[in-house]
Amino acid sequence: MVPKYYDFRGYIFEFKYADKEKELNEKAQDGLLQIEDKKYYLAFKEHNIKNITIIGIAFSGKSLELCSKDMFLNENDEYVYAIEDK
Repeated sequence: MVPKYYDFRGYIFEFKYADKEKELNEKAQDGLLQIEDKKYYLAFKEHNIKNITIIGIAFSGKSLELCSKDMFLNENDEYVYAIEDK
């Protein structure tokens, strides 16, 4: 979702279905990977959005799990993660 004002945070959601509840975390992570692999976040550059949260959501029946990462546009005009995974 592109915010109305460029100084607000943008959000990207990717939804995945899991056959079993124990697959929820894996599928939510797959959603994040899809956003990263397909570089959906680049669409925010043309709107001059500097801060983005990417969110993978997996659901199975009434259960769900989400994973998220924050990104920002750095001085080299590239989106990078706010905190790198260790």
